[in-house]
Amino acid sequence: MTKILLVRHGYSEYNHVKKFTGHLDIPLTPLGVKQAEVTAKYLLETYTIDAIYSSDLSRAVNTAKPVADALGLPVQTDKRLRELNLGDWTDMYIADVKEKYPVEYEAYRKGARCLGGESADELKDRALQAVYEIAQTNEHKTVLITAHGGTIRAILRGLQNLSVAEASKVPIVSNNSVTEICYQDGAFQVVKISYDEHLTKLKTWQEKELN
Repeated sequence: MTKILLVRHGYSEYNHVKKFTGHLDIPLTPLGVKQAEVTAKYLLETYTIDAIYSSDLSRAVNTAKPVADALGLPVQTDKRLRELNLGDWTDMYIADVKEKYPVEYEAYRKGARCLGGESADELKDRALQAVYEIAQTNEHKTVLITAHGGTIRAILRGLQNLSVAEASKVPIVSNNSVTEICYQDGAFQVVKISYDEHLTKLKTWQEKELN
């Protein structure tokens, strides 16, 4: 059995100002850095981690870094683990997108492709492909993957065979929360979603588009 720990990145600067981030490389806030440190302590005390993978964006890489440094393991990056490509809306305030593109925004909320970006199912397909490959490459190991809220929810939706219309059945994952899945004999099982009790007063979360 392969155990996979999906950890959402810590609180970022654009989480704070409520901007669409997408593939833009936005850093963690000081709070996000602290969340990563606290989550690293929890992970190291709870699991024996054998390998670490991450989205190539710095907010995800730097979330993995405290664990990687403690264990002396490399952080292996994969672009397929990035957040949804938000196209023309990247770097825009959420409120401005809602005001300027009301029809397109409602379609996006239902899974349609962003203007110049990608759809919810395109995100799901690429992220799931990466997770399957990581699971198959690390048989009988425990693997940490640091990624993004939208990416983790897309993976969970895919593993549970939920349509875009059923996406609301997948909970919002909080910053630096731990989602655990297991892979055995070609099948995945979801063990827990968005565990964040270790963060206590450091917990933060946003609407699904603020990832």
